[in-house]
Amino acid sequence: MKDFRNLQTIDTSLDYQNLQVQSLQLQHNNKLLKNILIGTAIICIAILSINHYIENKKEEVTY
Repeated sequence: MKDFRNLQTIDTSLDYQNLQVQSLQLQHNNKLLKNILIGTAIICIAILSINHYIENKKEEVTY
């Protein structure tokens, strides 16, 4: 009976450790996704800025 309790304790401990690892993995994934989102936003702003600059240059040539 005592061995069974020890096994239950070990099993519970392993479950808890697995949850901690999964939590850390999710935190890491969230950071990666946040960085990807920020990078995408920066690229979009750069593209819009370049497009705006090109449009202004076209208007200058037209006049």
